Order: sequence, then C-alpha cells, then structure tokens
Amino acid sequence: MEFIPALKPTPEIPLLQGWRLDFIKSLKDNASPIHLMTLFPRIFREVQNSVKHSKVINLSTSRDSFGSATGVPVESYTWELFHCIPRSVLQSVVLGTVAYDNSRPGADALKGYFSNGSGIYVIGVSVADRSGKFLNRKEYRVLVSNLTTYIKEASTSLHNKQQPPSVLIQKTDRMYGEPADPSKPRFTPDAGGLDNARRLLRSVKERYDALKSLDPSGDVYSIQSPLYVGCSKSVSDRLKDYTIHQNKGSLGTANKMLGLLVSLMGYQGLKPKLHFITAIRVWEDGQLSQAEMLVTLLASAYITQEGFNVTAAGQTKDGGFSGEGKEERMLESKQYVLGSTEHFTNNIEHSAADCSKLMQASDLQQEFEGIGDIPLDDWEQSETAKRQAETELKERLQTLDLKTEIAKARAELAELTKQTEKLTEVKEVLQCVERNGDVN
Repeated sequence: MEFIPALKPTPEIPLLQGWRLDFIKSLKDNASPIHLMTLFPRIFREVQNSVKHSKVINLSTSRDSFGSATGVPVESYTWELFHCIPRSVLQSVVLGTVAYDNSRPGADALKGYFSNGSGIYVIGVSVADRSGKFLNRKEYRVLVSNLTTYIKEASTSLHNKQQPPSVLIQKTDRMYGEPADPSKPRFTPDAGGLDNARRLLRSVKERYDALKSLDPSGDVYSIQSPLYVGCSKSVSDRLKDYTIHQNKGSLGTANKMLGLLVSLMGYQGLKPKLHFITAIRVWEDGQLSQAEMLVTLLASAYITQEGFNVTAAGQTKDGGFSGEGKEERMLESKQYVLGSTEHFTNNIEHSAADCSKLMQASDLQQEFEGIGDIPLDDWEQSETAKRQAETELKERLQTLDLKTEIAKARAELAELTKQTEKLTEVKEVLQCVERNGDVN
C-alpha cells in the first residue's frame, strides 16, 4: 500500500516545508514529472544558499546542467533520468524516508530495480528492529550531546598532537571497524573533517529542535533520516563497503559523516541499520555524473543541508560503463530501464498527457503576459520564476512530438530484445564450447 504523509511537519517527518512540501503535495495530486520539474529552480536556489560558505562544494557543474536563470533543465540527460525514477522512489528520496519505505510490506516490488548495475544509490538510516524507523526526540538529545562532545574533544586532540584521542572518541571510532591512524580521530582527522562534523551537528540539532514542539512526549520515532547519495558502475559491489559490523574493515571507505553518526548511535546503545535503494540505473555512458547531481539535489543530501554528502555531486570521471563487455552491459541496462520496467514509459506518457492539456488551454499564454511589469515582493518573485519555468518548458514541449518519441522507444526496445536474444544464444554456444572443448 502506498504511504501518503500528512502535508505538514509531524513527529514522524519533522522536516517538511518549502519546496519539499510543495513537491509532496504535487505528488499526492498525481502531478506529472514535467509539472514536478517546474520546482527545480527553487530546489537549486535552496542548495545554492546552503553551500555558499562551503569551500569544497562547488555547484557550477550542477548549475550548468540545470540550465537557464530560471533553472529549467536543458540537458537531455536530466529530462530522461528524471522520468526513469519510479514515483515511490522519488517520494522516499524527497521525504528522506528511504529506510522506512524500504522496510514496509510491499517494498520487495522494486527490489529488481534496486539490484546491481551502473547507477545512483541512496542510503537511509534506521534503528534495527524498528521497521525502518529512526530516532525519537529523547534519543536525538543524547546524539546531539555526544556529537558536540566528540567535536570538542577531536578539536583538542588535533591541536595538541601529544594528547591521544579521548575515551569517547576511541570507543566511537572502534564501534564499527578501526581508525587507520589511532593517533587521530577517525571521522575528523583534519580541519575539514571538523567543519563537516559541525555541519552535521547543525542538521541533527535542526531535527531535534523541530521535535521539541512536535512531540512533547519525546517517545515518537521519526521515519525521516539523513540520506547519503553515491554513484557506482557496480552498485551492488559498492554497497558492500557500507556493511555495519565489528570487523576491522567495517565502514573503511564509507562516507565519514555517515560513519560518525552510526558509530555514535552504537555508542549510545542503539543498533544502527543501513537501507539501500537505487534511485536511477543509467544506460548510456556519460549519464552517471548527471544522475548523481539530480538525485543529490532531490534528496537534500549535502552536509550543508540535511544529509551526509561533503563534496559536490557529478565530479566522477567514470561514465558508468567501461572495460570488457561494455557495449553488452549498456544494452542490457537500456533494455531493463526502458523496457523491462514500466516506470519510464508511464512517466513519459503522464507528462505527454499533461502537456497536451496545457497546450489546449486557450488562455494559457495570457496568464504569462505582462508579468514582468508587475511590482513584485519576494513571494511574487518566486511565483514569477515558477511561471517563467513553466513557460520555457511549454515552449520546449511544443517542439517535441512525444507520441512519436514513445513509438520510437518501443520500436527500439523491440530491436534491443532481438539483439539480447542473439547475445544470449552466442553466450550459450560459447559456454558449450568451453565445457566440451573446441571440436575441429
């Protein structure tokens, strides 16, 4: 059964306002992907504001990918990639309820989509044996206290190299795995790490402060957690690095802020659990960085916002496919995303129907005329940007024959199916030769 959240902040989902609230309202109203894309300018502006003082997160690549001054995407990849995200996954990513949604009955329906391949993965956090739920207000209070202490003592340790890390730091750092250099705090080994930890503390405090008024009892478990977004040409292999256990190598190459949070959860007596989904599987070389930028923005995943990501998305030089069998793997992914699942076709047809309605409205153009001449306050400026985005999208859609594109896609998929069948036959012959030897 589909999960429909209350359209306001609650103890279960304390951070629900701004563009996120409007996005979820639109999803609830069955808005098409093309309609949801009109919110992209607001999403990007919010991220820009959050990272403007960061020295390591540069959004210039994301800005170029998201297009004009109004933020309307001009990259064809952005258009295609957004339409291939299943709506249930989109809601989980935007709300931050990945862990909870991935634990509910019926979540197995998309497990195939979450499997291996080249793409973008999203990680959410819960407490084990809570069916995907995260912390309550009382547990947040302890986490804030311990994280504050960790940062303070880590700063002291880094400035006084003769002083070993404190007991709290040593226990936290060895909760899951071991530090590479025991003389330094594992998760904040330098000044940059400390800055990230302070940003993490700010976002955790934001959740805690929201719960003070939303849940006076302090007993209700949140189903919203911070998210981490990553990319890999082999998602299933990469996710092995995010296994939480007591072994020496646990979380060795994982995101340090995610590692810090789950280790502090363990320190306070909770058992953290990580939940993984694949938001986008790519099917063409070069899509990987574009897809990572898109999902990171939708997930509010930067450390300057509500998540764990500490560097700008889209910096990978790996196109998503390389090495032996590259063409075969691209073909397999393309057939899977565009043909074996219904998400892409359904989303395209939904947008096509929505665009048809827009273009049939006789008074649509009048609605946009003269808006630049109206004196504007901040709220009206936001509305103008949205309308400008809708206008640009409408103009772009008028040049597209979506029905023809869908027909072409289906014809291409039929051809892909034939090619895949031929590849399978060749593979079976080769396997037979390997088993029996080459017969002259």
